[in-house]
Amino acid sequence: MKAQNNVYPYFTVCVCLVFFFFPSCRQETALERALRLAGDNRAELERVLEYYRSDSLKLKAAEFLIRNMPYHIGVHEWIEDPQGQSYEFDLEIGIYDEILMSRMDSLSACGYKIRTEKHRDIEVVSADYLIENIDLAFEVWQKPWSRSFSFDDFCRYILPYRIMNEPLCSLRREMQQRYLHYLDSAGFTTPGEACLFLNGMLKKRYTYAGFSPTYPSIEEMNKNGRSNCEGLAIFYAFLLRAVGIPTVVDRTVWAKSTDGHAWCAMLDENHIFQTFSGGDSDFETFRIVFSKRRKLIPPKVYRRTFDIQRPDIVMEDDGYRTFLKNPYYQDVTDSYYNPFFDLRVTLPLEAGEKDSYIYLCGSGTNNYQVLALGERKGRECIVKNVVGDNNFIIAECRDGANLNFLTGVLYLDSLGNVTEGIRE
Repeated sequence: MKAQNNVYPYFTVCVCLVFFFFPSCRQETALERALRLAGDNRAELERVLEYYRSDSLKLKAAEFLIRNMPYHIGVHEWIEDPQGQSYEFDLEIGIYDEILMSRMDSLSACGYKIRTEKHRDIEVVSADYLIENIDLAFEVWQKPWSRSFSFDDFCRYILPYRIMNEPLCSLRREMQQRYLHYLDSAGFTTPGEACLFLNGMLKKRYTYAGFSPTYPSIEEMNKNGRSNCEGLAIFYAFLLRAVGIPTVVDRTVWAKSTDGHAWCAMLDENHIFQTFSGGDSDFETFRIVFSKRRKLIPPKVYRRTFDIQRPDIVMEDDGYRTFLKNPYYQDVTDSYYNPFFDLRVTLPLEAGEKDSYIYLCGSGTNNYQVLALGERKGRECIVKNVVGDNNFIIAECRDGANLNFLTGVLYLDSLGNVTEGIRE
């Protein structure tokens, strides 16, 4: 996943967390707060609640979506020429990434620019859009491969209209009409069977592209058949939810190489998440790759959810921007394939006694990208659930923008021991 392709809805997390936990707001429910934040769009959301007033279960589903909606943001990017004309970048199958990168470089040299718009769901989602998505989700919840899931699982992994930060997509009905009949005719009874069937059927139609100049959209992926790993994961998760297969996107930032990776995780009938990349034909292959190939073992894994996650650390925010402070990410490292440990380090006396966030960064080839958030209590630093056999550096932010290293390179081995110095 190229660093230039990572477009995240950075927002002032301290405002979000203060708003979420501030005592004076505790008398206001999450639903009431969401409706207030909707501003001029409040009437649309209230129309959804009124529409389901006589259907208690669908009303609860609508309330789930609305109360968790406030901080969801859709990112729309496009290419604009010097005259202001808009273009989509064509990632058609069969063109090498190097050629696509060269084309983008040529466009940039001629004055073409990437434009970005961000829209808060709470302010733009229409009643009709939300009602259609809710009704379609309930239809597929009755399928043999999905009917055993609880209402909570349904709300978290099938119902949501959004996967990550893609623009709002209206293809849910089209996806159902195109693919449901294959699953119905095959007589599948488990989500795993249905998932692997669709992956096998679509693996040549929708493929990975290492380069994508703009943040991926589901419509572009559906049209072009190519996207980076994040776009591929978003597309497959959206498609699988559309046919009643509970799916989310997990992601990591590598410690031993540049960039990161995103993939899908599907909840099976035993309430275990099975992980795969879009187009893969089985779950076991993915498990082996992520547990046996040393450079591809994730040091941390995060799951993008639709519902707001309570953060592990609640303290005054230092202003540093990272997707790890997004309230919709859940640390799921402890559910993956490799041993994990709490990394604990005592700083030297001159480091001071200030309590603060700390940032666990990779060292070397990944250009010190942030891998995890931790907590500093005086001179004691702790980062929970870290996979070993990796080099790290601990940093903190003092000016709201830049990281300052607190340690030299630390090596966490595969048994959880911490030593100083780089290990290859």
